[in-house]
Amino acid sequence: MFNLKSIFALFFVLTIVVSCKNEHESQTNQKEIEQESTFNSDFLIGSWEDQSEAALDFSLFLDGTAKSDNMKSLLYQNWYVKNNQLYLTAKSMGNGSSSLDTEIYDVQELDENHMVLKGGEMIFEYKKSSKSNEGIPVGADETLPEQKSKILKGKLTLGHEAKSFEPCGSDKVFWVSDKTMELEKVYNDLTEGKKPYTPIFTEIEVIDMGKSVDGFPADYNSTYEVINILEARMVSDKDCE
Repeated sequence: MFNLKSIFALFFVLTIVVSCKNEHESQTNQKEIEQESTFNSDFLIGSWEDQSEAALDFSLFLDGTAKSDNMKSLLYQNWYVKNNQLYLTAKSMGNGSSSLDTEIYDVQELDENHMVLKGGEMIFEYKKSSKSNEGIPVGADETLPEQKSKILKGKLTLGHEAKSFEPCGSDKVFWVSDKTMELEKVYNDLTEGKKPYTPIFTEIEVIDMGKSVDGFPADYNSTYEVINILEARMVSDKDCE
């Protein structure tokens, strides 16, 4: 017969065995997750033509930005891949308001010229356009070969339907796209309790993405993508000296 010590010892051994089994399964599952992306995401770069009657075309750029080629009410802004899914961030426009949403598609087929996406129960087929621009937006600043970054100082203003940057010594105003995902938080922290559209002084590293043809960014001289925030503070009289 088992005594009490034997029962406790047996229970302890079983606990260790179960724990090791769970850890092994967890590691196996993690490896399976990491290996789920089976396509070459480089094939996604370029301009895609929707083969349906809707003809909702879009372009995906090398830097992770996206653009709607012929849609006025749905403006693609960014994209990324996770596992075998394509994530598209888009601004929906309508009735005087806008909202930011992320669309998720299963990538069912992909090569350098053809793509099939599944969203919900819908299947979307695309062919890569012959005018595909290899990830560089049309109209990019020709003074920046290979889209090199530059560091600028100036006034930044964020708010509803406003993301403007006015560089020191320039009479031009640029739309900003924040790749760091930190600019809005920094701006809100500095302007907390102040009236809307209060400008702040910033020193930022940007890439000139060219003039947009869709949405609010089209009203600006060009679009600057912010890749690094070097300084941010309230405006002073000595700025831009």
